[in-house]
Amino acid sequence: MKRSKSFFKKKINFKLNKDYESKTKSRLVMLNYNLKNEIFSFLDLIQVFDQLLITCKAFSIAIKNKKYYKTFQNNQLNEFYKSSFFSNVIKEIIDLFIDQGESHASAYQLCKFLFIKKLKFEKITNLKVLTILEPEGSEALLLIQKMENKNSDIIKSHKILGNFKGTNIQNILFLMDICLRVNSIEELDFENLKIGIKNEYVQYLKDLLQKNHFIKKINLSNNEIGKSEQNILNIKKGLQSNKSIEVLDLSGNKIGENFIDMIYLKEGLEKNISLTNIILDYNPIGKNEENFLYLKDAFEKNKSIKILSLTKTLIDYNINNMMNISKILEFNTSIIELNLSKNFLAKKEKNMFYIKEALKNNNSLLKLNLSSNEIGKNRISMCILKECLETNRYIQDLNLDSNFIGVTEENMQYLKEIFQKNNSIKNLNLSNNDIGRNEKNLLYIREGLENNFCMEELKLYYNNILLTGNNIVYLEEINKFNNRISIRY
Repeated sequence: MKRSKSFFKKKINFKLNKDYESKTKSRLVMLNYNLKNEIFSFLDLIQVFDQLLITCKAFSIAIKNKKYYKTFQNNQLNEFYKSSFFSNVIKEIIDLFIDQGESHASAYQLCKFLFIKKLKFEKITNLKVLTILEPEGSEALLLIQKMENKNSDIIKSHKILGNFKGTNIQNILFLMDICLRVNSIEELDFENLKIGIKNEYVQYLKDLLQKNHFIKKINLSNNEIGKSEQNILNIKKGLQSNKSIEVLDLSGNKIGENFIDMIYLKEGLEKNISLTNIILDYNPIGKNEENFLYLKDAFEKNKSIKILSLTKTLIDYNINNMMNISKILEFNTSIIELNLSKNFLAKKEKNMFYIKEALKNNNSLLKLNLSSNEIGKNRISMCILKECLETNRYIQDLNLDSNFIGVTEENMQYLKEIFQKNNSIKNLNLSNNDIGRNEKNLLYIREGLENNFCMEELKLYYNNILLTGNNIVYLEEINKFNNRISIRY
């Protein structure tokens, strides 16, 4: 929403004289006119109401009306809405807001809006994304209690809290209850709320997954879900029944410390047909050798997942871990994006060999993230990567960020040969590789790209490249070879 309305930006100070009533009216009319011609959000609307309260409180002081003064001083929006003087203008604003159909809101903003309008959650049909942050979550609960009858389902749902004194879990249950009744919400963010501390909370999440068939994305990262086998069992049951979820983030949940976790997850993934993106980052999956075997079994049956993220999942713990990932790529043709970053794969050359074998037998993978795997520290690992990419004709996006590639000229020579022989990579990230330590490093890149016409973007951020002498010449020559390429540094 445009911030052209000056009274939004300035502290409103009205002097006590007779013409302030008409001035306030004119400001409200102007606000109403502007809202009719602009796109605005839930947040904008709440700011509108807050500014209206400030304006009208100043006005109420001016006209010395005790009724209005009390209303505004207590900040009771429902009474404000009922006031005869402003009701028509505000009603028009609210009606406009409903017509606009804005799709994002926080729980507090949504409650405040519904409280003003006297609506039930079932009336909201266009909400796509719902988020919650403290301290608004607690205020939202207070508002919702005013909106709903004491015997309503949402109040009853909070009885399972017992003696728990925190507000985060209340907010989770509050959001889940909304989602069971607002069928248009597509995205939920429950990051860092510790849902896994009690099985009952994940049980409630399972019910949400089984009953709501509109949610497409759920972030459950850092919730200690792996703390209990029952939690993973509930996730499994939710995944088996749900037919709408497309993106599921389970990162940082200690999944894999117990092998039964991966059995349940495998069974959930095998029967789910809607999931396209699963994020398992920062889970100790590689600690148990059987875990990646179960994951392999899951992907032999699951054909819907296209994006698999395994950042820092301790793949380097056991050589068989990478072997099982290799087999996933060998038999699964639906995965187009794989993230293996921060797994120190190059410490064991066998890991790089399995990557080479996987890519040799796979023609569906388009995007591969191998960042932070220390590939440049091991000459043989770098050589295997070169051999792998020289023959691969399918990967279009490759991330080699933070791999110490620039520390030796031999590594840069391998990189040059990759550029000369690979005809598929369009986007390459070589950031944080210490390429600026040697002026010859840019020369190798220039020589490699001289006859490369598929590269479109090359990222060289944080490489300490000095724009002096030959470096400037090499960068200019690269642009001359291929005017499509975008070099970022």
